[in-house]
Amino acid sequence: MDRPLHGQSGDMGALYAAIATAQERLRPAIEDGQNPHFRSTYATLDSCWAAARAALAGSGVCVLQLPLTLPDGSWGIETRLGHSSGCELWRTWVLPASTGGRGNPLQSAGASLSLARRYALSAVLGITTGDDTDGEPPPSPAPSHNRRQAERRPEPPSAPQRSTVPSTS
Repeated sequence: MDRPLHGQSGDMGALYAAIATAQERLRPAIEDGQNPHFRSTYATLDSCWAAARAALAGSGVCVLQLPLTLPDGSWGIETRLGHSSGCELWRTWVLPASTGGRGNPLQSAGASLSLARRYALSAVLGITTGDDTDGEPPPSPAPSHNRRQAERRPEPPSAPQRSTVPSTS
C-alpha cells in the first residue's frame, strides 16, 4: 500500500462546513447493546450508524469504511468522509495483532474490525453515547473503614462502660 495512513484531498472547506452542520443535528447513539461480562451497556455499530445517518442526511457527506490488509500483514479499517464537491478525508486505524486464543482467527479479526468501525465512525463524526467508560464498569468505591472505625471507637464518657471481665455474681 503506497498511500499514507491518513490524508485529505481537495478543498476541505465544503466538507468541513457540511460536517459542522451535521454535528449540530447529531444526537448521542443509543446504548442498545448489553455486555454481560462487564454488566454494562454500550452503543452498537448499528446505533452509531443510525445516529450518523440521521445527522448526515442531505449534507452531501458520505462515510465509507473499508477493511484493508497492510503490507506487514496486519489488518486495518480505513474510514473515509467524502463530500459531493469531490473533497475527501481519510484515516486508517491499524488493528492490534491477535493474541491467539481460541476460535477462528478470522472471526476474531471480524470482531476487532466491528469494534474498530464503531470507534472510528464515532471519532470521525463526534458521536457520543453518554458516559464514556469504554465498556468497563465504573470503578468500585474503595472499601470504607469508617464503619469499622466507628465500631472500635470508644463510647462517650456518659455511656455506661461495658465490662470485659465476666461477672461472678
